[in-house]
Parts: sequence; structure tokens; C-alpha cells
Amino acid sequence: MTTFAQCAAPLTARGIAVFPCGTDKRPLTRHGFKAATADSAQIDVWSAAHPDALVAQPTGRGSFVLDVDVDTGKGVDGFVTLRANGWDVPATRTHTTRRGGAHYWFRVPEGMTVGCSAGKIGTGLDIRGTGGYVIRWDAHGGEVENTNDVLDAPVWLLDAIRATGKKDDHSAKAAQSLSQV
Repeated sequence: MTTFAQCAAPLTARGIAVFPCGTDKRPLTRHGFKAATADSAQIDVWSAAHPDALVAQPTGRGSFVLDVDVDTGKGVDGFVTLRANGWDVPATRTHTTRRGGAHYWFRVPEGMTVGCSAGKIGTGLDIRGTGGYVIRWDAHGGEVENTNDVLDAPVWLLDAIRATGKKDDHSAKAAQSLSQV
């Protein structure tokens, strides 16, 4: 069995702050994603308490800036939404999820802050920015494409986010929705 600490080690060795989540993708730390660290002593403590935990990483400021989560479970298919809108996803860093979806990573323009939303830009499309987190499926054997290329967010994506009219939301309600990542 590979432990949380072993799965997290390649990330923390590069200085990437992580934290443990359960199989339901909910944080196993008292302060959720705010507890993320690259400190090996803390990682070992978490691993002893939760050896089977999933490795998660905060999104937004201080890490990569934007994650577009294309969901394919629960009767929705975000890939259909992308095609129906004519939205072409450029070859940016992409993580395959355990249910066959994808996490596309993008940078946003300087000075723009993007929060989190679920389904606001389209069915099966979730945004994880400031105040959110993603499971690092690559730490658990998941595939990664375009490993070194985190591209600028495409215009269609920024326009779709702006069209929702949603400002950066750090409310308790937004924090609750993050656990659905």
C-alpha cells in the first residue's frame, strides 16, 4: 500500500503545498486547504492518521491559478458542454480524473481573480480558483498531459466566467461547494 506521505513526496519535494482528503474528496484537516504545506514532518503526521488519504492541492493564488474541472459522472458530461459551445480547450497541463474527466490548468490575466463555481459556466464544468482545491490524481497514478505547459486561459473561458457575473466568493457557502471537487 502506498501511503499519503509517499504519494505526496514528489510534490512536496518541489515545494508544492498539499493536504489530505478522504475518498469523498473532503479535507481531513481542521482548516481544509488552508492547512496545506510542503513540510515533511506535518505530512508524516497526516499520513500516520490517514495513510490512505488522497493528496489535494489548493488552487488560486500561491499555486496554479485556475482549474477547469470537466466532470463525467452523475449523469453529466462536461465534454459535451464544451463541444456544444464550440469551446476548444488548448493543449495546457491536463490531469485525468478517476472517473474519466479532466482538470485543465490555466493562468488568468494579471490582476484578475477567479473564485470557484460548480456548473455556472455550463453543465459538467466546474471552476476551481482562489479559495478552492483539486485532488492531485497524478499523485495516485493518474495521467498528466502537457506536463510543463500551463497556458493562459483562453478568451472563451474568461468570457464565460465573466458572464456568470459571479465575483470572487469566499463565503461559507462557497467553501462548502469546494468539497465537491
